[in-house]
Amino acid sequence: MLWEVGNAAFSVYVAQEPLKNERPITYESRDPNGSLLTGLKGKKLQTRAFAFWELAYIAERFEGRRKSIYEDIDRKGGSAWSQILGVCLGVISGVTLRIAEYERPPAAAPSSTASNQDFISGLPRLAPPIKDSLKKPGDLFGNAAKPTSASESALQAVGKYAKNHGQSPNSGLSPKSRKLLEKAEGVILTPAQKQMMAAQDVTGLFRDWALWVVSSEIGWPFRQEYRRRIAAVVLGSPYGDVGIIVDAIDSLTRFAVCSLTEDKFGNVQRDVKLIIQTLTTTITQLEGFKSRVGKHWTDVKSRQESPEVDTVLAALKSGLGELVTAFGDYSEDLRLSQSEMRMAREAATPAAAPRLRRPTPGPERSARVRRPSLLKKLAHPEDLIPLFPNGAYVGWSGFTGVGYPKKIPTMLADHVEKNGLEGKLKYTLFVGASSGAETENRWAALNMIERRSPHQVGKQIAKGINNGNIKFFDKHLSMFPVDLVYGFYTKDRPNKKLDVVVVEASAITEDGGIIPGASVGASPELIQMADKIIVEVNTAIPNMEGLHDITMTQLPPHRKPYLIMAPEDRIGTTCIPVDSEKIVAIIESDYQDQTVPNSPEDESSRAIARHLIEFLEHEVKHDRLPKNLLPLQSGIGNIANAVIGGLAESNFQNLKVWTEVLQDTFLDLFDSGRLDFATATSIRFSPDGFKRFYDGWEQYHNKLLLRSQQVSNSPEIIRRLGVIGMNTPVEVDIYAHANSTCVMGSRMLNGLGGSADFLRSAKYSIMHTPSTRPTKSDPHGVSCIVPMCTHIDQTEHDLDVIVTEQGLADVRGLSPKERALVIIRKCAHPEYRPILEDYFKKAEFECMRRGWGHEPHLLWNRSMKKIKTWG
Repeated sequence: MLWEVGNAAFSVYVAQEPLKNERPITYESRDPNGSLLTGLKGKKLQTRAFAFWELAYIAERFEGRRKSIYEDIDRKGGSAWSQILGVCLGVISGVTLRIAEYERPPAAAPSSTASNQDFISGLPRLAPPIKDSLKKPGDLFGNAAKPTSASESALQAVGKYAKNHGQSPNSGLSPKSRKLLEKAEGVILTPAQKQMMAAQDVTGLFRDWALWVVSSEIGWPFRQEYRRRIAAVVLGSPYGDVGIIVDAIDSLTRFAVCSLTEDKFGNVQRDVKLIIQTLTTTITQLEGFKSRVGKHWTDVKSRQESPEVDTVLAALKSGLGELVTAFGDYSEDLRLSQSEMRMAREAATPAAAPRLRRPTPGPERSARVRRPSLLKKLAHPEDLIPLFPNGAYVGWSGFTGVGYPKKIPTMLADHVEKNGLEGKLKYTLFVGASSGAETENRWAALNMIERRSPHQVGKQIAKGINNGNIKFFDKHLSMFPVDLVYGFYTKDRPNKKLDVVVVEASAITEDGGIIPGASVGASPELIQMADKIIVEVNTAIPNMEGLHDITMTQLPPHRKPYLIMAPEDRIGTTCIPVDSEKIVAIIESDYQDQTVPNSPEDESSRAIARHLIEFLEHEVKHDRLPKNLLPLQSGIGNIANAVIGGLAESNFQNLKVWTEVLQDTFLDLFDSGRLDFATATSIRFSPDGFKRFYDGWEQYHNKLLLRSQQVSNSPEIIRRLGVIGMNTPVEVDIYAHANSTCVMGSRMLNGLGGSADFLRSAKYSIMHTPSTRPTKSDPHGVSCIVPMCTHIDQTEHDLDVIVTEQGLADVRGLSPKERALVIIRKCAHPEYRPILEDYFKKAEFECMRRGWGHEPHLLWNRSMKKIKTWG
């Protein structure tokens, strides 16, 4: 208890980081390196703690100070680096020395008193030693010395009832009384506690009484808990600091890795062998010690957990892993043998997943998981909770609410809700686009999401984003998985990886490849960047093998072009290749995707569809489009449904589709015989649509391909194929800028999605929207055609056509003022058309007076020049 209290107090004492003006505190010293070394070697623990903390900052952040340490070779006591190396290795080696000292056999005790030394080993003293009437101080259970007075004789007679060695108060009890006491003992003690106490020679009624004491609230100080015992040894006593050990490890690792490019003398590389050997030995000793430290009978909770020791072990493994990665190709130059490098790699391997209760593989599981070795990794979801610590970076498969994992996210949400952990288990979550409402929305409601990207759908998560509780950044969907593989989103992680990725699969192949379900999204890239992978094999959906065309991301300068000339071209594999060693668990799932019926068409959306089909027919008539058009892209919503539904009833034949997501109306287009082939990254059908798709599998599956989102949304492919891109914005202004994300410029809806991927590269970039959106108090509502967008995602340089139910504005080749006139005249609602015309006339008049007439706006009185207040 004293160790724990002292440690807590010390941690509070050194909570202020060692920086001044964002620089190390020794920066202003005459001899910064000398001051640092003095602190590292200081006698006071708090001084050393600050110095090691500063050293870790220097190693991680301050290149100039690192170089000065590499170059500081003429110093009393040796170069700055050699002294830092000695101090850090001393701290790290101290762990193994303390373990060895703890496990050293005790000296043999004198045999003359052996018969009277039936001590309770390890039981903390409940009172100070009784120095009178004992053979030796502290011997509570030895025979008492002879009394020297009458009063002592009386006391000894009374106490003799239970003080004689080996005597218990129940020794002379009747059989009925003895049976009653044994029954009480059975209620108080668990079988495991009885066994532990028997092994440590704690017997009789005293055992029962002592365990009752340590199990009570007042007994907490006397418990020898696993966490305290092991931490006191590993960190040191009377108190120790995890930070010093971790900072020592991190500092040596960073200095060694950075020396490859910064140490012009090469002194550090000569010591890398010693560092690797020390870390390897320490990890081996510490892992063995964790398994050898048994449970003490006073440890009533019997939890073999120690966050402090786990933190040290994780730092050791992470540091050794970085060194092995950085110097693995130079092992011969470092004079490290192959066996030493193998031992280092094994030691650096992250701790295996917890031992899992394996469900019995049934016929359905065996048919879906065709790699026999992976059947051994079948697990129950609740056994995987330790893989999701607070702050973990987590990836999910899924796109537009299909193909996402269901059992693991639901289990974690149940765990948080059941144990009151709202806000205490929070994750950075990456999904290709949106996920299911019953998972992502529930996580948001339970305050389980710290950061999210790149696209989302749901009231609770939108609420969390807009109230500042969730840090969200949207991204072009073609760029998100590529940037992920570039390491942009994991650059601050210790191993530069996502901690765990959960992927839904419809099956697993013989070589361990994952066959996705109804979406691919960013799954290939998430798997590439995963440290650990959990696969949910969904037996509620059919095996979709053959439906996918999978490519993996390479890094520049080794990236190759996607050789796709038509939507039906295959360039990849039918499954996602996976390193089976990364797969830590297989979960069986039987949950369907929780999609909802598609938004019904209305008269407004049908009018928009008519305008668009008429426009496409006009382009064909003037030979700007072939008779079967070019590959179509359409977004989600009732307007998109109406457009595709309208095409199913049109005169166009032999159509092809290159898009992100397919909805139910594409099945109508297939059934009409007008659609030859479609490629996407997701099929988001309604429940009825999925039933129709599965029932007609033989009809549909040869006319459809699902690809990763960086291919389906690739601007290069979109431009080559001449895609006709059609999407719905929040608003469009009179100069053809579009806002797709933020209402009133501030309130995030869902994210940018893939609209800009298509609209910036398509042959025809089309925005369709109702001219107004009704409100509760106004049947006309607010205008979707505005003077100036409050937020701009697509610029005037990206869009070719604006369509509302009022009409279609073809703005190709028009100047800004010409665009404004045609958009107001053809797209604005009659209620708002005069207002927009008045704005344009006034803006044009005022701007022309000032010679600012290219794209007129009434903004000069909103300039920040000499502004005093925003009002």
